[in-house]
Amino acid sequence: MASVAESAAESLDVASSPSQQADTASRPVPCLYCGSAEYTLLHKGIRDRLRYVDGEWAYYRCNRCGSSTISPTPKQDEIASLYPPVYTFSPELAKAGTLKRLLAKLESVLFYDSVYRAQVSIVDRNTRAPGAKPGRLLDIGCGRGRRLLHFRDRGYDVCGLDFQPEAVEYLNETLQIPCVQSDLAGMTAFYEPNSFDLITAFHVLEHVLDVRESLEKCLTILKPGGWLAVAIPIADSTQALALGKRWTGYTEAPRHISLPARDALVELCKEVGFDHSATFARPESLLACAGTVALSLLPSGATTTTFSRGGFAATMSRALGFGGLLAALPWALWDHYAYGPAGRTGFAIIFARKPA
Repeated sequence: MASVAESAAESLDVASSPSQQADTASRPVPCLYCGSAEYTLLHKGIRDRLRYVDGEWAYYRCNRCGSSTISPTPKQDEIASLYPPVYTFSPELAKAGTLKRLLAKLESVLFYDSVYRAQVSIVDRNTRAPGAKPGRLLDIGCGRGRRLLHFRDRGYDVCGLDFQPEAVEYLNETLQIPCVQSDLAGMTAFYEPNSFDLITAFHVLEHVLDVRESLEKCLTILKPGGWLAVAIPIADSTQALALGKRWTGYTEAPRHISLPARDALVELCKEVGFDHSATFARPESLLACAGTVALSLLPSGATTTTFSRGGFAATMSRALGFGGLLAALPWALWDHYAYGPAGRTGFAIIFARKPA
């Protein structure tokens, strides 16, 4: 990775024309995946699809590895304030009115449980040898722990980590799953080196300011031969290319700080010390990949809009989103199987094993 001094020097080449220079009043930090500061403006004028944070952002594509980085970049002490109180789905959202209660119940059964089961199955078959017993698992950014329940049902000894105190309290007291309040940067204060057989991080790395350091910390607390599974939006997916600035990977600005090209994250995992012969990408859950198309086209159907600010129109947008999901399934199927085992899906899971 380029040094800070080298990156600062390279940043002079961010814009190669006067028109580009006019659009780069605030340039992005060096690429979080390869360290380059040679960028091309990709999308500008992007607003928060949840309408929670005011302002506009731009994304720049790294000329070296193809990953995307936001500009202006949030500061570390600002990140927690960028998330609305209702950000991710949980069954408890069903308390808000009869129609929403019915909608949340249907979502829970038909969509989310199916997604979590698929995710657990993908991780399990790519990391656990036939006949091997499930080991100790840490889910970073575990939220309300619904995915952890499915891992526990498979026999894993599960733990959670999340920065939201309500989620941590819910796991410890209601689900009886050990959980600590921290982010990736601070987790090594809670766990000894060589503590886990498997670490999962679903849609977490795109929210952090230092991807390399986060991977290094995961490597430290993994046991030799242990696995890391990272689910993340992919900047060079067919969805990102076709949907452009409407894609949820970008309209999650400013919470999405960076979006990797698939091979860029694979290579970074190898650089920080994961096994070169056991680091690879696989497509995420089919339903999750199709669902992001629907949310890109109908952002008013987001969880935050429907179950927080709400209103009949938002609830109907959420319902219409299911129709969009079904319509997007053929596209997601093509992305899963037409481009080899790694696929070209909007979401991918990067697997990396710590050398034994």
